[in-house]
Amino acid sequence: MTVVPARREYGAEYRPADPPGEAEVPGLVARERSSADLADLLDRSCRGRGGFALVSGPAGSGKSALLRQVLGEARARGALVLEAAAWSFERDLDMGVMRQLFAHLVRSRSAEGVRCPTQDVSGAELAHRLWSDLRELAAERTVVIAVDDVQDADLASLHCLLYFARRADSARVTVVLTEGYHPHSSLGELRGELPRLRTFRSIELRALSPADVERLLAGRVGAERARQLVTECHAATGGNPALVRAVAADWEALDPGAAAPGLGAAYRRAAVGAVRRSWPGVLPVARALAVLGGSPAPASLARLAGVDERTVAQALRTLEAAGLTDGRGLRRAEARDALLDDMDPEERADLHCTAAQLLHEEGAEVTAVAEHLLEVGEGCGEMLLRLLEEVVVKALAAGRTELAAACLRQAAAVCPDPGRRARIVSKLALLEWRQDPEVAARHLPALIAAQDRGQLGGRHTAQLLRALLWHGRFEPVVEILGAARRADGGEPAPELRLARLWLAHSHPSMQGQLPPVELHDTTAPPIERASALLVAVLSGRGDEETCAAAERLLALSVGSDGEPEAALRALQVLVYLEQTPRARNWAARLTEVLPGVSGPVGRALVAELQAEIALRSGALGAAGSCARAALAALRPAAWGIGYTVPLAVLVRALTERGELLRAAELLELPLHPASLQTRFGLPYLHARGHHRLAGGHPREALGDFLTCGELMVAWGIDHPGLVPWRSSAAQACLALGDPSAAARYAAGQIARCADGPALRPRALALRLRAATLPAEQRLPLLREAAELLRDCGDRLEQARAVADLADAERATGHGDRAEAFRREALALAEECGAEPLVARLGAAEPVAGVVSGGAVSAPVGTAPVATAPAAQADADAQLSRAEQRVARLAAEGRYNREIALALNVTVSTVEQHLTSVYRKLHVKRRAQLAEVLDAPGHP
Repeated sequence: MTVVPARREYGAEYRPADPPGEAEVPGLVARERSSADLADLLDRSCRGRGGFALVSGPAGSGKSALLRQVLGEARARGALVLEAAAWSFERDLDMGVMRQLFAHLVRSRSAEGVRCPTQDVSGAELAHRLWSDLRELAAERTVVIAVDDVQDADLASLHCLLYFARRADSARVTVVLTEGYHPHSSLGELRGELPRLRTFRSIELRALSPADVERLLAGRVGAERARQLVTECHAATGGNPALVRAVAADWEALDPGAAAPGLGAAYRRAAVGAVRRSWPGVLPVARALAVLGGSPAPASLARLAGVDERTVAQALRTLEAAGLTDGRGLRRAEARDALLDDMDPEERADLHCTAAQLLHEEGAEVTAVAEHLLEVGEGCGEMLLRLLEEVVVKALAAGRTELAAACLRQAAAVCPDPGRRARIVSKLALLEWRQDPEVAARHLPALIAAQDRGQLGGRHTAQLLRALLWHGRFEPVVEILGAARRADGGEPAPELRLARLWLAHSHPSMQGQLPPVELHDTTAPPIERASALLVAVLSGRGDEETCAAAERLLALSVGSDGEPEAALRALQVLVYLEQTPRARNWAARLTEVLPGVSGPVGRALVAELQAEIALRSGALGAAGSCARAALAALRPAAWGIGYTVPLAVLVRALTERGELLRAAELLELPLHPASLQTRFGLPYLHARGHHRLAGGHPREALGDFLTCGELMVAWGIDHPGLVPWRSSAAQACLALGDPSAAARYAAGQIARCADGPALRPRALALRLRAATLPAEQRLPLLREAAELLRDCGDRLEQARAVADLADAERATGHGDRAEAFRREALALAEECGAEPLVARLGAAEPVAGVVSGGAVSAPVGTAPVATAPAAQADADAQLSRAEQRVARLAAEGRYNREIALALNVTVSTVEQHLTSVYRKLHVKRRAQLAEVLDAPGHP
């Protein structure tokens, strides 16, 4: 890579405005001694004895400024000044510098017949002629010869300058040269002779000290500000005067209150200028250093810059002397950015591509390789694509999902082959889905089109189907699977078998459009085996062996950390089989593994399952917290059709806690149109039914429960572990005063739970079946229900069963046992945070279990059934205004927390008022309040 800069760049584009800086800084900070040496040399020349000086220093050190100062002083004293500037691209132009000086001499003499020598004039003849003219002029006035950047001068001109320097002591002629660092300087061949010249003076310009930097800054930003910023400035510039002036220029326009101001355009221009004004080998090394960043090895720099390691070492010394590096890498990111911006986009992309390949070959960390690949355009072709795909594999292995996604986006942008590009987009969609399914959904149209053209296939088709199902887009799924079935002769391909299993357990409404799939292969991938177990459970074929198989898959996932989706499916199997304690233990172990593997979606799904487990345990607070965490992990649109599951858990938890108003607000939220066509809509209907039941609308609640039942029967997933719709329907029928219907629904659920490990649904049904029987017949059913619920770990339903036991014992005349059960139930309800149940058990005596004629009260936790007329209040009973408000709201069926929110008081205050109301009105429960408050003559 060869870069030939135009000469104008050195002056117009990369140097500050004319004149740069020194005129604004009197005395050239830290250059006073050098200036005095040159002034002394000029004085000596004016007295008849000339001299020779060489000013050395890196780019930006002030060589040219010092030269301009001494030349200005010489002109002011009447001296004749002859100037020339060497340039590296004219090094091969024989006598080029001398011809510049002779042209100045011709113009200065303005004599007729004097002309610039032709190409035929030899170097020695030209030197002799020039010296003769110089001696003649020096007899009249002092002559100063100045050559800037002499390291780039042609060798013949250097011989002439040395010719003058040897004779300067005999005439009023002073030669001043400036030299920048160059490992192959033309002056190097003659350097050995310079110290032997009696008039030779060597002046080396070094970096500024912190004190010098502060002096220079003070002239631009003030003394106080300079003291504050000197450390920052010296660290950024290494004491290079040009960089210091550039930093000062950037800071002049900033707010004086800024503690650590940044470096702006002036610094960036100065940094690039320092590189470009250095010898040619510096530029490619500086650019390679900017591309690689950090402190790369010299070998890597050499390979990227296309030079040998010796050149790299020399260039690094030059950059360090110029204040751009600190011995390890570039001092400032702004310098790196400036060098990158100074390159043509194609050149920069080529360097990044080469850097990525070099780092990959050296086994560099995947992030370092990817950083360069993401900066490459389309020019590197197949090599770029190959590197990107290899980096994606490494990034995924390291858990760097976002980095892998960025590389896939770059690969998709540069891939020319449509089929390959479609498969790359498929991989990208999968990675983005793990972070945000809503974002990944933007790829679906392109992927569907690619599938139609036959450009996906295999696992890419399976991933497309999964995304379509997640977002409720069923029609393309049926078309893709139908076409695949026809192409495979009716037998699903291994990759599509998983999609069929997804349909079977998540979208059973679609099973009628495709033949079912069975999985008996124990060597299938874990996700297929877990999905098959879930299908078996939902279809009523789950048993203890199913639980054991699910736990084996969970153990595999925890051990390998590589099958998060299989683990989630296996955990769902335990939940639906009502193995709550086992599921709780596995969920705790999985939280340490899955979130880091599957991103926000994994965190959301784990939180959702934890919420379900907590709800089935009666831990209402934990259920609500986990459900909120699941809903917060993804936006509703990102949740797709599964949004209804954590929403249902939260509604149910709030309902059981008595927070009906907050639950009602959640039920007003819009749902995905396809949600209720899938398994995920069933928990929502179930939760809405219980909210309606708690709010005093048993008929509407029964409609929701029966809708669940109709769908589950029609879809072939009538498993009570998913939704115990029969026991819920029995509860609604009891609230409607129809115990015979309640008995039928409860008996139906008991029959379905006769076999298998799911004992919790049986316990729920036993409690409700007992509620339809006379008191003496209830006791054995309720005892069994309480024992089962204790074993299952459902504290809330256990509290209800024990409370019903208390009612039954009281009704059969066993008051002491009834009170003991009531206290036990109250403690369990308080532990669960079920405030409505706490209020019923704590604020009044338990409801009697049997009424005349065999009619029964609703079990604890259901809407109240019609009761015997309440006793009339005393005529002189007087309620306070606060008690009247609390009593009226309680009579309307509101729970204590709702009353507290409505009246802006604490729950404890509500409980105290209700206790006083019950005592004054001689009532024992809320159902009697409405009758008493509406009685004629009541105050």
